[in-house]
Amino acid sequence: MVFSGKLYSVFVDSSTAYPQGGDVPTAVRQLLDSTKQLQEMLKLWGQEQISENEISNLYVQIGHEFNATISAFAYHRIDLRCVDPTSLRFGLVHIYYSSDIHDVPQDLRSVLERCLSEEPCQEVLDAYLPELREVLYRLLKGLQSRQEHWRAVVQQGSSPPLNGSYISTR
Repeated sequence: MVFSGKLYSVFVDSSTAYPQGGDVPTAVRQLLDSTKQLQEMLKLWGQEQISENEISNLYVQIGHEFNATISAFAYHRIDLRCVDPTSLRFGLVHIYYSSDIHDVPQDLRSVLERCLSEEPCQEVLDAYLPELREVLYRLLKGLQSRQEHWRAVVQQGSSPPLNGSYISTR
């Protein structure tokens, strides 16, 4: 939805319970499908076939799916924050900082707000799509980098097994 000419996002705390619980493959697949849909919808926006409102609504959906993905990993006790490597080297208490994944919603919002503030046309799209793709690529790589950890947790039996691999590079 559009609020005062800017994207209005409804991101809830990642500790919120989601019906899919720890279903990492489903959560990630839905998130990645929506990000693909976002790119397709932006092309339609550039051709003036859909409104800024429709893009904003999809952005809100992506926010909810992002939180569901974070919650699914948390269900398996997989923390998506990054550990400061110096704290490991010196045997200190782990110092966490935001990961590449946690910055994605705000980075995505920033790109979309700047893009949608301009008149829809191919030139505007061409100017912003590379940055948007970079943000989405970071999300994909961040999720792929956690895939091995998730598989190990599931194989150890410390969480219910789920079918299939959850990351594809399509």
